[in-house]
Amino acid sequence: VQIQNKKVDLSKVSSKCGSKANIKHKPGGGDVKIENQKLNFKEKAQAKVGSLDSVGHLPAGGAVKVGAG
Repeated sequence: VQIQNKKVDLSKVSSKCGSKANIKHKPGGGDVKIENQKLNFKEKAQAKVGSLDSVGHLPAGGAVKVGAG
């Protein structure tokens, strides 16, 4: 078995058809402005309606005993 070390000739290779047609294109967004403004959620935020009605509720199972019987 012989392994030949030959350089590949890439001089005839060209780009895909039309891939360089728009090479000078610069993407632009037009007249789009991005505003950086803080929103005051903490000042205006409120709980859902009725969500604080049972805020003092303590879950309990009553007089149920769990044990090996």
